[in-house]
Amino acid sequence: MAFDEWIISIYIMKKYPEKIDLREIWKFFEGYPLAHIATIEGNQPRVRPMSLISTDNELWLATKTEWDKVNQIAMNNKVEFTIAPLNERGTGSVRATATAVIIKDRETRQRISQAIPWFNQYWTSPDDPNFTLIQLILMKVLHDHPTDLKKYTVKVT
Repeated sequence: MAFDEWIISIYIMKKYPEKIDLREIWKFFEGYPLAHIATIEGNQPRVRPMSLISTDNELWLATKTEWDKVNQIAMNNKVEFTIAPLNERGTGSVRATATAVIIKDRETRQRISQAIPWFNQYWTSPDDPNFTLIQLILMKVLHDHPTDLKKYTVKVT
């Protein structure tokens, strides 16, 4: 770990001192929540809302190949996203850093396309050239709990 990464890690541990396991917050990824996904274009972040797809304990995005985010991810696959879980006592947040992987494997594209309720509104089949499937591999997750108001560092491995 580089020195600057180590300093950032220490800062996050102080700001988000509590620890929880990813399984404890996975429920927030279910049900296709609206996530705000940030990619990089050159040296400028670009943020857009997208539905987060959770299936088989994995996270996915589906998008049209023609859209700018696909090229941005191909050029720099580091992304961040947030979701805002709600409950009767308030709003929390989940902020995640991830590696975005564009999936070409037909079997995976077929399996995930079947898990997307709105798939046929945008694409003709998993082989549609305008269908891009992106897997999000979590690297770091921070969580502001909507109920207990504590800040958690989430163990992702």
